[in-house]
Amino acid sequence: MKTTRKKYSNEFKVWAAKACMGYKSLRLAAEKLKINRNCLQHWKNRFRQGKLTLQQPEGRAADRKETARLQKELRNTRLELDILKEGAALLRGPRRSIYLFIRENAGRFPTGKMCAVFAISPSCYYRWLRGLRTSRTERRIFIASEISRIYHWSEGRYGSPRISRELASLGIKACPSLVRKIMAEQQLRWITKLKF
Repeated sequence: MKTTRKKYSNEFKVWAAKACMGYKSLRLAAEKLKINRNCLQHWKNRFRQGKLTLQQPEGRAADRKETARLQKELRNTRLELDILKEGAALLRGPRRSIYLFIRENAGRFPTGKMCAVFAISPSCYYRWLRGLRTSRTERRIFIASEISRIYHWSEGRYGSPRISRELASLGIKACPSLVRKIMAEQQLRWITKLKF
């Protein structure tokens, strides 16, 4: 069975210590006030020594708050430094490698903190983690399928400029350099005509 300790305010402790002085015996005072005798003795001794007062020493609470704030800031800075030590090589690398680093170190560092250090939106990371396709990647997949279709329809005779024009006639905007990249990824090479 869990027992909870009673918490008394500073004002109550001072009042109880003063009231205790009026009684001849500490035991009677403790019974009358319904407080543990050892607690009451401790409060009485601290009141006599001047350690238990209603006035808080000036600046003490403010100092504690400032110390707590600085300790929190120091912990955050150390955490960011540890993350940067581990993933410094990834700062100029592709975003996918940063996402992989975050996934691998999710147990060691907070995900939000890693995203902040690498200047990545956490929603983008979680979207990547779920494997959702963005509209840009979906568009690129669609264009790649159309390029492949046109290439095979032309029996490999169309290069990137002609495929780009064919896509434009279908209402799909794709510059020749993008078409060239996608053709290289799919290893589609155009066949040159032989001159007679």
